[in-house]
Amino acid sequence: MKTIAVTALALLATSVSAATYQDFPAGGLSCPTSSGDKLTPLVDLKKAADGVKGTTPRETSASNLASGKCTSLDQPLYDASIGESTIGIAYDEAKDTFYFCYAQAGGDYDGDGWPDGCTEQ
Repeated sequence: MKTIAVTALALLATSVSAATYQDFPAGGLSCPTSSGDKLTPLVDLKKAADGVKGTTPRETSASNLASGKCTSLDQPLYDASIGESTIGIAYDEAKDTFYFCYAQAGGDYDGDGWPDGCTEQ
């Protein structure tokens, strides 16, 4: 009985982590903030992506907004917060696949009148 329970838990853990993450920066993401640059590691980017499941998308198709890497992707586009910054994520529910589209800092720290971009690491 104990073996069955352990096997069931292992299978459950596998199914929870079965999502695929496309084009996410392997070294994380560095975004300017009000207190200097902040590095968000890949594991936290994936957690932010997981958080969009079951929420309302910003746009029904990422391609409608010419969204960075997702300009030709016909999947819903979501915004997810990572600290002061926002990442754009397209999510294909049928394939359980997240696509990293873009990242934008939470403010205009360089003074050009537009929110700053983030740098993939």
